[in-house]
Amino acid sequence: MLTILIYKEVIMSKFCPKCKLENNDESKFCLNCGTQLGENSYQSTQTQAQTNSIDMQQGNNQATAPASPPPLSPQGYNQPMQSKSSNNKLIFAIIAIIVIVVVAAVVLLISGGLGGTDSRFVGTWEQDAGYMSIDWVFKSDGKLTIMNMEIAEWSVNGDKLCIKADDAWVQSMPSGSDTETCYNYAFSDSGNTLTLSASGVSTTTLTKK
Repeated sequence: MLTILIYKEVIMSKFCPKCKLENNDESKFCLNCGTQLGENSYQSTQTQAQTNSIDMQQGNNQATAPASPPPLSPQGYNQPMQSKSSNNKLIFAIIAIIVIVVVAAVVLLISGGLGGTDSRFVGTWEQDAGYMSIDWVFKSDGKLTIMNMEIAEWSVNGDKLCIKADDAWVQSMPSGSDTETCYNYAFSDSGNTLTLSASGVSTTTLTKK
């Protein structure tokens, strides 16, 4: 509204091209110096008025218009999605590694690959020696008792059941005797029969009690 008022006020006046005095729009000569006022004076003042009006309007717009946020580049939009995708891939990779490690550990434990005890052996087994029965007791702590005497330690390494005589039993053994024997083993009858075999040693069959 302020711009329109200034525009009308300026249009209704003429300025002298010589002394710059503002004259009435109907004046033909300057009231100060007598210079003739023509259409050029009117046109120049109109143009000046329009220019001033536009400048003021632009100034007002610049003062009141809110600042626009800078546009985001395509990378700005893609970056959160790419970051989320990378995090998902990392999580899946970690989960896959954990699953593989757990499965491998279970397989090694069952097969005795960790060089420890195997729950399938733990318990009391009976050996039929023909003239008598001999009890083998595989304990979970790795101790082996035969005929109520704790004489050895046992462990499973892969497909081998290794029995190592303890120090007290070694002293009573003949000189040159093997202190450790590793047997090939096989379970049958739903895990209730255990067959042990080794080179140079007769096959032993144990039945779970």
